[in-house]
Amino acid sequence: MTLQSDQRVVFALVFTVVCVLATSGCERSDTDVPKVDSISTEPVESAASPEQSDSSDDKSRQNSAEEVGRGVDAARVLSEATSNFSKVFSDGDEEDGEEKTDSIDVSLVDEETRRKYTEDRTLITPTLDSREDRADVEKYRLEYRFEPNTNLSWTVVHTVNKRISYGGKESLIKTSSTTYRRWEILNESGEGKVSARHWIDRMILEQREDEKDPITYDSERDVVVPKEISAFGTEKAVGVALETFDVNAIGVMSDKTKLVAEYQGREGDSNVVVPFPAEEVGVGDVWTIPYALHIKGADKVTRPYQVVERFRLEDINEQYATISFKTTLVSIVDDPVVEGELAERLFTGRALFDRKLGLTTHTEMTFDKKVTGAFGFSSFLDYNCRVVEKLNRDSLAQPSAQQEE
Repeated sequence: MTLQSDQRVVFALVFTVVCVLATSGCERSDTDVPKVDSISTEPVESAASPEQSDSSDDKSRQNSAEEVGRGVDAARVLSEATSNFSKVFSDGDEEDGEEKTDSIDVSLVDEETRRKYTEDRTLITPTLDSREDRADVEKYRLEYRFEPNTNLSWTVVHTVNKRISYGGKESLIKTSSTTYRRWEILNESGEGKVSARHWIDRMILEQREDEKDPITYDSERDVVVPKEISAFGTEKAVGVALETFDVNAIGVMSDKTKLVAEYQGREGDSNVVVPFPAEEVGVGDVWTIPYALHIKGADKVTRPYQVVERFRLEDINEQYATISFKTTLVSIVDDPVVEGELAERLFTGRALFDRKLGLTTHTEMTFDKKVTGAFGFSSFLDYNCRVVEKLNRDSLAQPSAQQEE
Protein backbone atom coordinates (compact mmCIF):
# COMPACT_ATOMS: atom_id res chain seq x y z
CA MET A 1 0.00 0.00 0.00
CA THR A 2 1.37 3.46 -0.86
CA LEU A 3 2.03 6.19 1.67
CA GLN A 4 -0.99 8.18 0.53
CA SER A 5 -3.20 5.11 0.95
CA ASP A 6 -1.82 4.59 4.42
CA GLN A 7 -2.65 8.18 5.27
CA ARG A 8 -6.19 7.83 4.00
CA VAL A 9 -6.63 4.80 6.23
CA VAL A 10 -5.26 6.75 9.19
CA PHE A 11 -7.69 9.59 8.55
CA ALA A 12 -10.49 7.05 8.28
CA LEU A 13 -9.50 5.62 11.65
CA VAL A 14 -9.99 9.02 13.23
CA PHE A 15 -13.51 9.29 11.88
CA THR A 16 -14.32 5.67 12.76
CA VAL A 17 -13.67 6.25 16.43
CA VAL A 18 -15.40 9.61 16.31
CA CYS A 19 -18.55 8.14 14.79
CA VAL A 20 -18.72 5.37 17.39
CA LEU A 21 -17.96 7.65 20.32
CA ALA A 22 -20.39 10.32 19.20
CA THR A 23 -23.27 7.86 19.16
CA SER A 24 -22.37 5.96 22.32
CA GLY A 25 -23.48 8.70 24.72
CA CYS A 26 -21.27 7.27 27.47
CA GLU A 27 -19.42 9.27 30.11
CA ARG A 28 -15.79 8.93 31.10
CA SER A 29 -13.23 10.87 33.07
CA ASP A 30 -10.79 13.24 31.33
CA THR A 31 -7.98 10.75 31.67
CA ASP A 32 -9.89 7.77 30.39
CA VAL A 33 -9.14 6.47 26.94
CA PRO A 34 -12.07 6.11 24.56
CA LYS A 35 -12.50 2.59 23.31
CA VAL A 36 -14.62 1.04 20.62
CA ASP A 37 -16.41 -2.02 21.86
CA SER A 38 -16.08 -5.03 19.61
CA ILE A 39 -19.17 -6.91 18.53
CA SER A 40 -19.88 -9.85 20.81
CA THR A 41 -22.57 -12.52 21.02
CA GLU A 42 -24.31 -13.92 24.06
CA PRO A 43 -23.11 -17.33 25.32
CA VAL A 44 -24.98 -20.26 23.77
CA GLU A 45 -26.76 -22.60 26.16
CA SER A 46 -25.06 -26.01 26.12
CA ALA A 47 -28.39 -27.87 26.02
CA ALA A 48 -29.93 -26.00 23.08
CA SER A 49 -32.27 -28.00 20.83
CA PRO A 50 -31.73 -28.29 17.01
CA GLU A 51 -34.66 -25.90 16.45
CA GLN A 52 -33.12 -23.40 18.84
CA SER A 53 -29.77 -23.77 17.12
CA ASP A 54 -31.30 -23.15 13.68
CA SER A 55 -33.15 -20.12 14.98
CA SER A 56 -29.99 -18.86 16.63
CA ASP A 57 -28.00 -19.38 13.42
CA ASP A 58 -30.61 -17.50 11.37
CA LYS A 59 -30.58 -14.65 13.85
CA SER A 60 -26.78 -14.61 13.87
CA ARG A 61 -26.66 -14.52 10.06
CA GLN A 62 -29.21 -11.71 10.04
CA ASN A 63 -27.19 -9.72 12.61
CA SER A 64 -24.02 -10.33 10.62
CA ALA A 65 -25.69 -9.12 7.43
CA GLU A 66 -26.88 -5.99 9.22
CA GLU A 67 -23.38 -5.35 10.59
CA VAL A 68 -21.86 -5.80 7.12
CA GLY A 69 -24.43 -3.42 5.67
CA ARG A 70 -23.64 -0.82 8.31
CA GLY A 71 -19.93 -1.37 7.69
CA VAL A 72 -20.33 -0.73 3.96
CA ASP A 73 -22.30 2.46 4.65
CA ALA A 74 -19.73 3.57 7.24
CA ALA A 75 -16.87 2.95 4.82
CA ARG A 76 -18.58 5.04 2.14
CA VAL A 77 -19.28 7.89 4.58
CA LEU A 78 -15.79 7.73 6.03
CA SER A 79 -14.23 7.80 2.58
CA GLU A 80 -16.14 10.97 1.67
CA ALA A 81 -15.48 12.61 5.04
CA THR A 82 -11.77 11.81 4.91
CA SER A 83 -11.50 13.35 1.46
CA ASN A 84 -13.13 16.57 2.64
CA PHE A 85 -11.22 16.58 5.92
CA SER A 86 -7.81 16.40 4.23
CA LYS A 87 -8.61 19.43 2.07
CA VAL A 88 -9.34 21.80 4.97
CA PHE A 89 -6.01 23.57 4.73
CA SER A 90 -5.12 22.83 1.11
CA ASP A 91 -3.81 25.93 -0.62
CA GLY A 92 -4.18 24.43 -4.09
CA ASP A 93 -6.70 22.49 -6.12
CA GLU A 94 -6.72 18.72 -6.17
CA GLU A 95 -5.80 16.95 -9.37
CA ASP A 96 -8.81 16.18 -11.47
CA GLY A 97 -9.48 13.09 -13.50
CA GLU A 98 -8.06 10.58 -11.04
CA GLU A 99 -10.74 8.63 -9.24
CA LYS A 100 -9.95 7.12 -5.84
CA THR A 101 -11.07 3.52 -5.51
CA ASP A 102 -9.39 2.48 -2.25
CA SER A 103 -11.84 0.86 0.15
CA ILE A 104 -11.72 1.11 3.95
CA ASP A 105 -11.87 -2.17 5.85
CA VAL A 106 -12.31 -1.01 9.43
CA SER A 107 -12.54 -4.60 10.69
CA LEU A 108 -8.82 -5.06 10.01
CA VAL A 109 -7.87 -2.28 12.44
CA ASP A 110 -7.30 -3.30 16.03
CA GLU A 111 -8.80 -1.33 18.91
CA GLU A 112 -5.44 -0.11 20.21
CA THR A 113 -4.60 1.43 16.85
CA ARG A 114 -7.95 3.21 16.70
CA ARG A 115 -7.35 4.68 20.15
CA LYS A 116 -3.81 5.82 19.36
CA TYR A 117 -4.74 7.55 16.16
CA THR A 118 -7.33 9.70 17.91
CA GLU A 119 -5.52 10.37 21.17
CA ASP A 120 -1.93 11.07 20.17
CA ARG A 121 -0.98 13.19 17.19
CA THR A 122 2.71 12.25 17.43
CA LEU A 123 1.82 8.80 16.09
CA ILE A 124 0.44 10.07 12.78
CA THR A 125 2.50 10.62 9.65
CA PRO A 126 1.79 14.10 8.27
CA THR A 127 0.08 14.56 4.91
CA LEU A 128 1.62 16.94 2.41
CA ASP A 129 -1.48 18.96 1.53
CA SER A 130 -0.22 21.61 -0.85
CA ARG A 131 2.96 22.32 -2.76
CA GLU A 132 4.64 25.25 -4.40
CA ASP A 133 5.22 23.71 -7.84
CA ARG A 134 7.05 26.63 -9.41
CA ALA A 135 10.26 25.61 -11.14
CA ASP A 136 12.30 28.07 -9.08
CA VAL A 137 11.19 26.58 -5.74
CA GLU A 138 13.92 24.28 -4.47
CA LYS A 139 12.92 21.20 -2.50
CA TYR A 140 14.59 19.95 0.67
CA ARG A 141 14.35 16.81 2.76
CA LEU A 142 13.94 17.59 6.46
CA GLU A 143 15.10 14.77 8.73
CA TYR A 144 16.12 14.32 12.34
CA ARG A 145 19.36 12.74 13.44
CA PHE A 146 19.00 10.92 16.74
CA GLU A 147 22.31 9.43 17.88
CA PRO A 148 22.05 6.19 19.94
CA ASN A 149 23.42 6.25 23.50
CA THR A 150 23.09 10.02 23.87
CA ASN A 151 20.85 12.46 25.72
CA LEU A 152 18.63 15.12 24.17
CA SER A 153 17.51 17.64 26.79
CA TRP A 154 15.62 20.92 26.61
CA THR A 155 14.08 23.51 28.89
CA VAL A 156 10.37 24.35 28.75
CA VAL A 157 9.17 27.68 30.16
CA HIS A 158 5.39 27.85 30.48
CA THR A 159 3.60 31.07 31.54
CA VAL A 160 -0.16 31.50 31.88
CA ASN A 161 -2.40 34.48 32.67
CA LYS A 162 -5.99 33.40 33.23
CA ARG A 163 -8.63 35.99 34.08
CA ILE A 164 -11.98 34.60 35.25
CA SER A 165 -15.18 36.53 35.92
CA TYR A 166 -18.01 34.71 37.65
CA GLY A 167 -20.95 35.78 39.82
CA GLY A 168 -19.86 39.40 39.79
CA LYS A 169 -16.35 38.55 41.01
CA GLU A 170 -13.14 38.60 39.01
CA SER A 171 -9.92 36.75 39.73
CA LEU A 172 -6.56 36.65 38.01
CA ILE A 173 -4.50 33.47 38.12
CA LYS A 174 -0.85 33.65 37.09
CA THR A 175 1.08 30.41 36.65
CA SER A 176 4.67 29.87 35.63
CA SER A 177 6.70 26.69 35.34
CA THR A 178 10.14 25.69 34.20
CA THR A 179 10.55 22.04 33.31
CA TYR A 180 13.80 20.30 32.39
CA ARG A 181 12.93 17.45 30.06
CA ARG A 182 15.16 14.82 28.50
CA TRP A 183 15.04 12.11 25.91
CA GLU A 184 17.42 9.25 26.58
CA ILE A 185 18.18 7.89 23.12
CA LEU A 186 18.89 4.20 23.63
CA ASN A 187 19.59 2.31 20.42
CA GLU A 188 18.46 1.68 16.88
CA SER A 189 15.27 -0.37 16.72
CA GLY A 190 15.15 -1.08 12.98
CA GLU A 191 13.30 0.48 10.05
CA GLY A 192 15.12 3.77 10.55
CA LYS A 193 13.90 4.22 14.14
CA VAL A 194 15.58 4.68 17.50
CA SER A 195 14.24 3.70 20.91
CA ALA A 196 14.07 6.33 23.63
CA ARG A 197 12.85 7.11 27.13
CA HIS A 198 11.30 10.41 28.23
CA TRP A 199 12.38 11.89 31.57
CA ILE A 200 11.64 15.02 33.60
CA ASP A 201 14.79 15.89 35.55
CA ARG A 202 13.44 18.91 37.42
CA MET A 203 10.29 21.01 37.84
CA ILE A 204 9.91 24.52 39.21
CA LEU A 205 6.28 25.63 39.56
CA GLU A 206 4.62 28.77 40.89
CA GLN A 207 0.99 29.94 40.95
CA ARG A 208 -0.47 33.18 42.25
CA GLU A 209 -4.17 33.91 42.56
CA ASP A 210 -6.00 36.90 43.98
CA GLU A 211 -6.74 36.63 47.72
CA LYS A 212 -4.90 33.29 48.02
CA ASP A 213 -1.46 32.30 49.24
CA PRO A 214 1.03 31.61 46.43
CA ILE A 215 1.78 27.99 45.57
CA THR A 216 5.40 27.11 44.85
CA TYR A 217 7.27 23.88 44.23
CA ASP A 218 10.85 23.03 43.28
CA SER A 219 11.50 19.31 42.90
CA GLU A 220 15.17 19.74 43.90
CA ARG A 221 14.36 21.74 47.03
CA ASP A 222 10.95 20.88 48.47
CA VAL A 223 10.22 17.75 50.47
CA VAL A 224 6.59 18.64 51.17
CA VAL A 225 4.50 18.78 48.00
CA PRO A 226 1.54 21.22 47.91
CA LYS A 227 -1.76 19.38 47.58
CA GLU A 228 -2.64 21.35 44.45
CA ILE A 229 0.42 19.89 42.76
CA SER A 230 0.25 16.38 44.17
CA ALA A 231 -3.32 16.09 42.86
CA PHE A 232 -1.87 15.85 39.35
CA GLY A 233 0.88 13.42 40.26
CA THR A 234 3.44 16.02 39.20
CA GLU A 235 6.08 15.18 41.79
CA LYS A 236 5.91 11.49 40.84
CA ALA A 237 7.04 12.35 37.32
CA VAL A 238 10.39 13.79 38.36
CA GLY A 239 13.49 11.61 38.16
CA VAL A 240 11.78 8.58 36.59
CA ALA A 241 11.18 7.47 33.03
CA LEU A 242 7.72 8.69 32.01
CA GLU A 243 7.35 6.68 28.82
CA THR A 244 9.20 4.64 26.24
CA PHE A 245 8.79 5.01 22.49
CA ASP A 246 10.37 4.66 19.08
CA VAL A 247 10.86 7.68 16.82
CA ASN A 248 11.88 7.82 13.17
CA ALA A 249 13.77 10.35 11.05
CA ILE A 250 10.69 12.49 10.31
CA GLY A 251 9.69 12.74 13.99
CA VAL A 252 6.79 10.28 13.99
CA MET A 253 6.61 8.07 17.09
CA SER A 254 5.43 4.51 17.55
CA ASP A 255 5.14 1.88 20.29
CA LYS A 256 4.60 4.49 23.02
CA THR A 257 4.16 3.08 26.51
CA LYS A 258 3.26 5.28 29.50
CA LEU A 259 5.19 4.24 32.61
CA VAL A 260 3.85 6.65 35.27
CA ALA A 261 0.08 6.36 35.48
CA GLU A 262 -0.26 9.05 38.17
CA TYR A 263 1.20 11.79 36.00
CA GLN A 264 -1.63 13.64 34.28
CA GLY A 265 0.52 15.70 31.92
CA ARG A 266 -0.73 15.72 28.36
CA GLU A 267 1.12 14.43 25.33
CA GLY A 268 1.16 18.02 24.06
CA ASP A 269 3.27 19.12 27.04
CA SER A 270 6.22 19.17 24.67
CA ASN A 271 6.77 19.96 21.02
CA VAL A 272 10.51 19.40 20.85
CA VAL A 273 9.98 17.40 17.65
CA VAL A 274 7.98 18.93 14.83
CA PRO A 275 6.79 16.13 12.51
CA PHE A 276 7.89 16.35 8.88
CA PRO A 277 6.31 14.86 5.76
CA ALA A 278 8.10 11.97 4.08
CA GLU A 279 8.42 13.96 0.85
CA GLU A 280 10.80 16.80 0.09
CA VAL A 281 9.35 20.26 0.75
CA GLY A 282 9.96 23.80 -0.43
CA VAL A 283 9.20 27.20 1.04
CA GLY A 284 5.42 27.60 1.14
CA ASP A 285 4.62 23.88 1.29
CA VAL A 286 2.00 22.83 3.85
CA TRP A 287 1.53 19.53 5.71
CA THR A 288 -1.17 18.59 8.21
CA ILE A 289 -2.10 16.13 10.94
CA PRO A 290 -5.72 15.47 11.98
CA TYR A 291 -6.53 14.22 15.47
CA ALA A 292 -9.29 14.32 18.08
CA LEU A 293 -9.59 16.07 21.43
CA HIS A 294 -11.97 14.42 23.89
CA ILE A 295 -13.61 17.08 26.07
CA LYS A 296 -16.36 16.99 28.68
CA GLY A 297 -19.12 19.52 28.05
CA ALA A 298 -21.67 21.26 30.26
CA ASP A 299 -23.82 18.12 30.26
CA LYS A 300 -20.89 16.11 31.73
CA VAL A 301 -20.66 14.00 28.56
CA THR A 302 -17.26 13.61 26.90
CA ARG A 303 -17.28 13.97 23.13
CA PRO A 304 -14.58 13.99 20.44
CA TYR A 305 -13.79 17.22 18.62
CA GLN A 306 -11.81 17.13 15.41
CA VAL A 307 -8.69 19.27 15.14
CA VAL A 308 -6.15 19.79 12.37
CA GLU A 309 -2.59 20.87 13.06
CA ARG A 310 -1.17 22.70 10.05
CA PHE A 311 2.56 23.14 9.40
CA ARG A 312 4.17 25.41 6.80
CA LEU A 313 7.79 25.81 5.74
CA GLU A 314 8.26 29.56 6.03
CA ASP A 315 11.97 29.92 5.28
CA ILE A 316 15.10 27.83 4.83
CA ASN A 317 18.85 28.37 4.41
CA GLU A 318 21.96 26.24 4.66
CA GLN A 319 21.62 25.79 8.42
CA TYR A 320 18.09 26.59 9.59
CA ALA A 321 14.52 25.87 8.52
CA THR A 322 11.69 27.93 10.03
CA ILE A 323 8.35 26.13 10.37
CA SER A 324 5.10 27.72 11.50
CA PHE A 325 2.25 25.66 12.92
CA LYS A 326 -1.33 26.19 14.01
CA THR A 327 -4.13 24.06 15.42
CA THR A 328 -7.62 24.71 14.11
CA LEU A 329 -10.93 23.27 15.25
CA VAL A 330 -12.86 21.50 12.49
CA SER A 331 -15.87 20.32 14.52
CA ILE A 332 -18.79 22.62 15.26
CA VAL A 333 -18.93 23.66 18.93
CA ASP A 334 -22.03 25.21 20.50
CA ASP A 335 -21.05 24.61 24.14
CA PRO A 336 -19.16 27.47 25.86
CA VAL A 337 -17.77 25.02 28.44
CA VAL A 338 -16.09 23.09 25.63
CA GLU A 339 -14.86 26.37 24.14
CA GLY A 340 -13.27 27.15 27.49
CA GLU A 341 -11.44 23.82 27.48
CA LEU A 342 -10.34 24.35 23.89
CA ALA A 343 -8.77 27.66 24.89
CA GLU A 344 -5.98 25.63 26.48
CA ARG A 345 -5.66 23.19 23.57
CA LEU A 346 -5.56 25.33 20.40
CA PHE A 347 -2.36 27.21 19.67
CA THR A 348 -0.15 28.86 17.08
CA GLY A 349 3.61 28.58 17.02
CA ARG A 350 6.92 28.61 15.26
CA ALA A 351 9.90 26.24 15.35
CA LEU A 352 13.54 26.58 14.32
CA PHE A 353 15.09 23.40 12.91
CA ASP A 354 18.88 23.10 12.70
CA ARG A 355 19.51 21.17 9.47
CA LYS A 356 23.17 20.52 10.25
CA LEU A 357 22.42 19.29 13.74
CA GLY A 358 19.26 17.45 12.70
CA LEU A 359 17.29 18.75 15.70
CA THR A 360 14.73 21.40 16.62
CA THR A 361 16.57 24.00 18.69
CA HIS A 362 13.81 26.50 19.55
CA THR A 363 10.01 26.34 19.66
CA GLU A 364 7.44 28.92 20.72
CA MET A 365 3.68 28.48 21.15
CA THR A 366 0.98 30.97 22.10
CA PHE A 367 -2.60 30.46 23.29
CA ASP A 368 -4.95 33.44 23.29
CA LYS A 369 -8.70 33.00 23.70
CA LYS A 370 -11.68 34.81 25.25
CA VAL A 371 -14.83 32.81 26.03
CA THR A 372 -18.16 33.95 27.44
CA GLY A 373 -19.95 31.33 29.56
CA ALA A 374 -16.93 29.03 29.97
CA PHE A 375 -17.84 28.37 33.63
CA GLY A 376 -21.57 28.81 33.47
CA PHE A 377 -24.05 31.63 33.13
CA SER A 378 -22.60 35.18 33.30
CA SER A 379 -19.01 33.89 33.43
CA PHE A 380 -16.07 35.00 31.30
CA LEU A 381 -12.62 33.54 30.56
CA ASP A 382 -9.63 35.42 29.19
CA TYR A 383 -6.85 32.88 28.65
CA ASN A 384 -3.34 33.83 27.56
CA CYS A 385 -0.42 31.43 27.52
CA ARG A 386 3.10 31.25 26.10
CA VAL A 387 5.37 28.21 25.92
CA VAL A 388 9.05 28.43 24.97
CA GLU A 389 11.22 25.35 24.48
CA LYS A 390 14.98 25.57 24.00
CA LEU A 391 17.42 22.77 23.25
CA ASN A 392 20.30 22.31 25.66
CA ARG A 393 23.19 21.86 23.23
CA ASP A 394 25.58 20.85 26.02
CA SER A 395 23.51 17.74 26.67
CA LEU A 396 24.24 16.36 23.20
CA ALA A 397 27.77 15.43 24.23
CA GLN A 398 26.62 13.61 27.36
CA PRO A 399 26.34 9.81 27.13
CA SER A 400 23.09 8.14 28.15
CA ALA A 401 22.85 6.04 31.30
CA GLN A 402 22.81 2.94 29.10
CA GLN A 403 26.20 3.86 27.61
CA GLU A 404 27.67 4.64 31.04
CA GLU A 405 26.67 1.19 32.24
